[in-house]
Amino acid sequence: MHIVEQKLEEITAALTTLEAPWQDEHAARVMALVQSIPAKKAYSDEDAGKLFDENFDAAFTAAYLFLGISKDEFQDRLAQVLPGPNGVTRFKKDRARFLAALGKLDLPAAMTTAVNFEPT
Repeated sequence: MHIVEQKLEEITAALTTLEAPWQDEHAARVMALVQSIPAKKAYSDEDAGKLFDENFDAAFTAAYLFLGISKDEFQDRLAQVLPGPNGVTRFKKDRARFLAALGKLDLPAAMTTAVNFEPT
């Protein structure tokens, strides 16, 4: 093995900027979904349901972001109020109970707080 001595200045001079988008396609869909929410004084379980109807995966992510919790914590809390698998199939088969569970987690209130937030 041949050892090459390098100086820090040589290494840093050779560095270039690497352009990388900070958001992937899923993040873009989540942001588009959130931006599509019409302004209202208060949101209901049905309003949350419309997001899930439009794009379940993006709405699932938006839900735990609105609640300010991790995906794992959201899944755990959802399973506590609605035991069993809670994916898109469950949502489509039992929409009313799924939305009621989101209501028990206070998702509509969290949406209201976030969408109507006015910075001071």
